[in-house]
Amino acid sequence: MRLPGKVAVITGAARGIGAGVAERFAREGAFVHLFDRDAEGLGATVASIAGQGFGVAGHACDVSDAGSVERAVAEVIARHPRPDVLVANAGVNPTPASIVATSPEQWSAVFATNAAGVFHTVRALVPRLADGGSVVLVASVVALRGVRDAAAYVASKGAVVALARAMALDHAPRVRVNAVCPGAIATDMFEAYVARAADPEAERRRVLDGIPLGRLGTPADVAAAALFLASDEAAWVTGHALVVDGGDSV
Repeated sequence: MRLPGKVAVITGAARGIGAGVAERFAREGAFVHLFDRDAEGLGATVASIAGQGFGVAGHACDVSDAGSVERAVAEVIARHPRPDVLVANAGVNPTPASIVATSPEQWSAVFATNAAGVFHTVRALVPRLADGGSVVLVASVVALRGVRDAAAYVASKGAVVALARAMALDHAPRVRVNAVCPGAIATDMFEAYVARAADPEAERRRVLDGIPLGRLGTPADVAAAALFLASDEAAWVTGHALVVDGGDSV
């Protein structure tokens, strides 16, 4: 019960990391408001959490659309005027490509969700957070070390880390802002990435061979890190990018 009586907003919560964060926060005592553009997946996550007896509400929201975010936030504020926590997790992983193989349309589509989507969300919610609130932005370990053939994705996640550091200064001491940087996590997004490889099984082995702890991460691993940053246990932590990658970047 590290978030008793708290209210948390989590984007990209229909599946994967977002759903894992939502369930963990609910079990830790928070009422969770979940945003996602996938109505079916969002409904399933809401039903799962509600079925366990926890407080939850779902809001259809496309974070790449500022108006959609504002409408979803208005629904949250109508019920809970001063939320305590925001986890900005919504993101997309495009088809692998170097910068010269990335079209302007592909670049814009990635940034619309991964960077502008975070901008829209924090801009709408940070002024409404309770004093002592916490923001956790979900970036990626590749924002700190790079990776081949993912130029737009790496750049967009680098923007998220930089934004966390800028916001940590702008909004201290009222609100803390940190980033969590996952490595290879067992999600639908990772499976889609592997499936695009010329030899999917070889690519899966390559990824696993690079992880000293010998396994893929799970949404629960990332949720635990986000929980720490969101909770009072991290009361003197702001502007930090916490890597959760099984040692892959060591």
